[in-house]
Amino acid sequence: MLQKAGFILIAFTGITALISLGRVADSSFFYRFLIWLFGGGFLLSFLWMLRFSQITTRNLKQIVEKRTRELTDANKSLVDEITRHHATEVSLRESEKKYRLLAEHANDIIWTLSLDLKFTYVSPSIIRIRGYTPEEGMNHSLEEILTPDSLKIASNIYAEAMEKEARGERVLEPTVLELEHFCKNGNTIWMEVSMSFLRDQNDDPTGIIGVSRDISDRKQTEKALKESEKKFRMLAENANDVIWTTDLLFKTNYISPSIERLRGYTPEEILGQTLEEILTPASLELAKRVFSRELELEKNDKKNHVNTVLELEFLCKDGAIVLLENNISPLRDETGCVTGLLGISRDITEQRRVEKQLLRSEKLASLGDMVAGVSHEVSTPLGAGLLSASYLQDISEELTDLCWTGKFQLSDVEKYAEKIAKASTMIVTNLERASELLNSFKSVAVDQLVVEKRSFNIRKNIEETLNSLKPQYKRTPHTILLECPDDLMIHNYPGTFSQITTNLVMNSLVHGFEGIEKGEIRITIQKQGNILLFNFRDTGRGMDEAVLKKIYDPFFTTKRNRGGTGLGLHIVHNLVCQTLMGQITCISSPGNGTEFQIKIPNTIYHSRSGADSSDPDESVYECSLRNAGDKGRTGD
Repeated sequence: MLQKAGFILIAFTGITALISLGRVADSSFFYRFLIWLFGGGFLLSFLWMLRFSQITTRNLKQIVEKRTRELTDANKSLVDEITRHHATEVSLRESEKKYRLLAEHANDIIWTLSLDLKFTYVSPSIIRIRGYTPEEGMNHSLEEILTPDSLKIASNIYAEAMEKEARGERVLEPTVLELEHFCKNGNTIWMEVSMSFLRDQNDDPTGIIGVSRDISDRKQTEKALKESEKKFRMLAENANDVIWTTDLLFKTNYISPSIERLRGYTPEEILGQTLEEILTPASLELAKRVFSRELELEKNDKKNHVNTVLELEFLCKDGAIVLLENNISPLRDETGCVTGLLGISRDITEQRRVEKQLLRSEKLASLGDMVAGVSHEVSTPLGAGLLSASYLQDISEELTDLCWTGKFQLSDVEKYAEKIAKASTMIVTNLERASELLNSFKSVAVDQLVVEKRSFNIRKNIEETLNSLKPQYKRTPHTILLECPDDLMIHNYPGTFSQITTNLVMNSLVHGFEGIEKGEIRITIQKQGNILLFNFRDTGRGMDEAVLKKIYDPFFTTKRNRGGTGLGLHIVHNLVCQTLMGQITCISSPGNGTEFQIKIPNTIYHSRSGADSSDPDESVYECSLRNAGDKGRTGD
């Protein structure tokens, strides 16, 4: 448009100039020029202007098309942006809906605070936990929510966090506190509060978000555990027994103060000691073997979870030795893996000394009964021998009188020789019988009183013991059968086997066969590898479960009013488990008799020539465990 106006202005100016010239020139020329100008010139000008207009229009069209494309692209981008924004808003609304749903149905209380410590949101779970509605909770100040002690803790933590933020130190990790809260009903509850800062796009804190969880039950449990720990620690520290724990390397990590009274060492001194400094060599070997075996069973998942009971000799600070009974069980972690050992040790030194005295007294009493029986048995052959000797003396006097009076005839020689031979035979036979009885008594008595390991024939040992017991049952209908190889030689304690046999036989005669018209005892002995199996079974009246559980207890007897001492089977148990390092198990029920199964490990067998299959001193303490599950029958 401006260009057109320019051309018109130029044309107007030219015309004005020509008119001015025409006033001073020839008028005909002026008019011809004017016609030419308005005719051809105007036409050219028009054409030029038309061309200029087309170019301008084309350029304008291009500009319009370009602008249109730009606007179209911008509009498309705007539509995409609006679409994305809308999708984002939908996603945010869905996310907000989902998280609000989670917050409103969560067991824990979810809340937000402004930096001036005013609540901006509290989830509905506050009703169930503290009794307040969310609206009531949002209107509460911290002073109305927390007890004074908890308020002080929370205020200090908040002040420290804000100071760090002011110094430019970002507090990014959540802060976890245990705070006591007031409830609407006036009670208080403990809650675990986890909180962290809400931040803007510049990472500056704008508020606080937190989750509060009710831990009242846990706090009650912790309180009960602390009280229980305090109580049991008091018991441990004041108990007569020693309570201790070790790791898997047998290093003591706790021991009760009673160790000082028992062994003279303080708990601190014990914590630095090794097993070699604690135990005697024999007990050290026993402990290592048993512990290693038990841990191996644990590793292979073959442990029967019965506590291990060991009697070990401990060294005292003054050089003395005490015998302790140790009840040991494994310590386990949350996964059930063994992490160490827990033990309770009790001083049984005096108890064992008294038991030895009782055992000796019991042996002497048994020998007294044996002496009475043997004396009765010996009196019969001795009486017969004495009678035969007296008869022989009378015959000799008659023969002497005949010789001195001269009445002796040759026919009398044969008669008196026959009488003398019969009398001599009777004397020798009865004296041999008496000698056999005395030798059996001597062998049994010496073996029971002298504890010495030696090689012996187990069948002969049992037969001699049974012979010494014949006076106790020979006038009864009861029978005793022995099944054992004739040439079975072992290296062990003969007196211990004799004592075990005596106590078991007497137990059956006195208790098992009470009210039984005719009973049978069967003793079976055989070897299985390096183990000696000793099986004792009777056809007596058996025992019920209540009696069966107590038969190994010292002084337990059902014949207290008839002279029973209650030590018979207690002694058998100790002899099997401690002296012979074996195991004893009893099977019994009312009306079905009783069976004792005894296993003696590491028994060394020999041929009749006495050649050892191995060194007798190589016996070890493999089966020193006393199984609390072993059962048996009462004895006197």
